[in-house]
Amino acid sequence: MAWCNECERDITTDELEYSEKVFMRPLCFHCQHDSSVSKGTLQQEILCRALRNAGYLAYMELFDGYKHIDIAIPDLKLNIEVDGLHHIYNRKQRLADKKRAGYSFSKGYDTYHVLNTLIDNDFDATAKQIITMLAKQAANLQQ
Repeated sequence: MAWCNECERDITTDELEYSEKVFMRPLCFHCQHDSSVSKGTLQQEILCRALRNAGYLAYMELFDGYKHIDIAIPDLKLNIEVDGLHHIYNRKQRLADKKRAGYSFSKGYDTYHVLNTLIDNDFDATAKQIITMLAKQAANLQQ
């Protein structure tokens, strides 16, 4: 049985398959058509699709009970945050990011940050680096 990532309603197999293909996360029919549901950024979508194409079950905007994660890979216990430059330069944002990462860490998840400008300016190298990191993460979990 699956449930919607936004409203937590039970969803059908058809809703699950469609929403994972289109939205890269489980959503009910209503939330698929709700304009207030966060759909993420273009950089998130491009990276998430590349990770899925590389064989990783990645989800966009997955809610972990505290926050929406830009890209979550639950099988690897890994969260990827696609950040703008303000995540570096803004002190309050850095503190908020540390708090979010701490929450994830307390649940057994690591958090990896990637700048959206890296995705914009050198996507191939950035995706390759992340996929290499995911392979190492998967190997560590198998040990």
